Amino acid sequence: MNKVKSAIINSSVTSFLMQVMALLTSVIVARLLTPGEIGTYAVVSASVMILSEFKALGAGVYLVREAEISVAKIRSALGVTILMSWGLAAIIMLAAQPIAIFYDLPDAPLIMLILCSTFIISPYVSIPYALLVREMDFGILRNVKLTCALITLVSTVVFIILGLSYYSLALGYSLGFFARFILLNTLYRVKLMEYKPSFSHLAEITKLGVSTTAAEFLKKAYNVMPDMVIGRQGTTYDVGIFSRGYGFVQFISDGLRMGVGMVSLPYVASVKRSGGDLSEAYIKGSYLFNALALPVLAVASVSSLPVIRFLFGEQWDAAAPIASILMLWSALRIIHFQFQSFMIAMGLPNIVVIREALNVIAAMIVCFILYPAGLVAIAWGFVVIALIEFLLLIVVMKKLVSLSIRQFGTATLKNLLMTVLCLLPVLLFNYYYDFTLGNAFVIVLSIAAFMPFWWLMWLWLTKHGLFKEIFSSRASS
Repeated sequence: MNKVKSAIINSSVTSFLMQVMALLTSVIVARLLTPGEIGTYAVVSASVMILSEFKALGAGVYLVREAEISVAKIRSALGVTILMSWGLAAIIMLAAQPIAIFYDLPDAPLIMLILCSTFIISPYVSIPYALLVREMDFGILRNVKLTCALITLVSTVVFIILGLSYYSLALGYSLGFFARFILLNTLYRVKLMEYKPSFSHLAEITKLGVSTTAAEFLKKAYNVMPDMVIGRQGTTYDVGIFSRGYGFVQFISDGLRMGVGMVSLPYVASVKRSGGDLSEAYIKGSYLFNALALPVLAVASVSSLPVIRFLFGEQWDAAAPIASILMLWSALRIIHFQFQSFMIAMGLPNIVVIREALNVIAAMIVCFILYPAGLVAIAWGFVVIALIEFLLLIVVMKKLVSLSIRQFGTATLKNLLMTVLCLLPVLLFNYYYDFTLGNAFVIVLSIAAFMPFWWLMWLWLTKHGLFKEIFSSRASS
């Protein structure tokens, strides 16, 4: 358990620092490029990013999940990744011109060429990365991620200053990826890493990989569906505005769960191998994590306008109502943040695929039907999807791990109480100092300075289990 706690701490620190780097990049880019330019990149990159989920075909998850790994298994995993990555690079280039015609974006092929260049070296990034995750060596992963994020940030800004517009985003991403390739194969080379691929015994990997990769593909498709549909039905400006609101929500939710999420799969797998109670682990994980996640998302929802103004400028005001609504969407989804890890650890990846496939279909329908009613209507449509999904996942977990609905509901209600208590001062602040008219800097600084202490106070007063976990960890260290 000490190793797990250490991994969580390391991973959480990395997550925080990565979010800082991502925030800096977003702030600078949002002030240097127009919504239309960012929307153009979002539409074009969506197709590439969706296909990128198939680069490894689950080879990384396979290496993390296997009880024992050998040289042969690592070489076979590398072989699968090479076949998929290089094949997808060819498919992307063949599809570049049709995509450009479909969206009426003549610059799309060059952007896609820059992005798909990373597919060539991807096998020698994803495999060593998976081996480090398996060993929970998140210290090295922290160094690699931060270095590459800094390279991406600096190079993107330089290219924008040079006048390369949306090409700068593709070039910055690619340079950061190439830096990761160099670091993982030189300075931070993994001892277990094999460089000679094997193309035999691939069925064992692809059996798991098809399901897990399909799930990630569908999840990415769900996330970029608004960009793709709005890009076809509307303008790149609309795409940029919705993408900014959606991206702001993703920035917060990813920052909350990224650190814990990286440790989730290896931890759940270890609980299963040791014969632990999966239902108890699911409830406890949700209870502890969402005591932080739900209040943060609620406060962010109320304060989205001043935060967006402070970070990105008033030209992005139209994204604030979208972000406020999507915070509720994110809150409903984040309660079940462990679901995928549990399904993979239990050897049931097909359930994840079904979940994500239904989400993609629902998102596509919502975007097509509600776009004429406006971007805000699409955001509310996503909330409805998330509510239905939230209820269905409770039923699924009840059937698979005998989840106690009463205990899960009690844990969720306690976290909702924490959420309401944390919302009260922000709502009062907004009442007496109108967020639409007030100084964005003053509002953001006040909330950031006050809320952590207010949150901790209520953790203590309500005797929430997370308070004990936080301070017992400090005492033991």
